[in-house]
Amino acid sequence: MSYKTTLILLVALVVIGAAVYWQDVRSGSGKKEEPKSTQVFTFAPQDVSSLSVTYDGKSTDLQKDDATKWSITKPVSAEADYWGVENMVVRLGSLTANRTLTGTVGDLAVYGLDRPIMEARIGTKDGKREIIIAGDKTPDGSAYYVKRMNVDTIYLVATSIISDVTKLATEPPRAAPTPTPGPPQPAPAG
Repeated sequence: MSYKTTLILLVALVVIGAAVYWQDVRSGSGKKEEPKSTQVFTFAPQDVSSLSVTYDGKSTDLQKDDATKWSITKPVSAEADYWGVENMVVRLGSLTANRTLTGTVGDLAVYGLDRPIMEARIGTKDGKREIIIAGDKTPDGSAYYVKRMNVDTIYLVATSIISDVTKLATEPPRAAPTPTPGPPQPAPAG
């Protein structure tokens, strides 16, 4: 190939590259759009009166006794870690999905929702109840398929939040015992 042919091809490549770049800039398609998150549901944490989680054959039921006390009522009766439960209630109250599948979702078995691995029941002071179930992980493992009861939408929710919710069932959040002072120790002789 001659020097002249190479130069013509190089100029043509630069012109085509500039045209593509200019078109991208003018149309705005060069901008990256962040995926929009969708609210699964919203509730005020102070309105929650109960939280129950079932996972892997284990269940934990939590009851809010007053504004500052959560109790475990199942599998044992014990005081719950207030801040651990409140943190989870806040996270559930503002639960968002990375993506949604709407309309006729068809066979729930495709998403593992016919036999959910986890069920969370949230009760409020005014008697309302929200139930969410989690099925299989997505193929890339970054999210679970989640569904609200009586809603046809399937949500893709981050694996981390579902993993944290399931820990409520497998590791009930017991309050740390209050240390009790022992008898005073005599000072060492010396």
